[in-house]
Amino acid sequence: MDDIKQKLEEFIKTKKVDDDGVGLCRNCKLFYISNIYDIFDSWEYFSGNYEYPIQSITKDFNAKWEYNNISKYSRIHLKFRLSLAKHILDEINEWEM
Repeated sequence: MDDIKQKLEEFIKTKKVDDDGVGLCRNCKLFYISNIYDIFDSWEYFSGNYEYPIQSITKDFNAKWEYNNISKYSRIHLKFRLSLAKHILDEINEWEM
């Protein structure tokens, strides 16, 4: 869990990931968190899709299309990913108390 926390903290601080071609799940190994779906469910901006938890920002396309075709770490997508990273980190820190 420490590795995941470190990756999330680093992303929040620098706004950069190792591979900007993939989302937070791969960059921060989020699927090693046993209740990640519950965390997604409790995030206020959750898209409803566990594969693409960042909601679509355009009405013409869906979250999967945006994930595959629009930069994942710029503009509003960066804001959503930062919000999600902070939410996940808060949840992890709460468990450890």
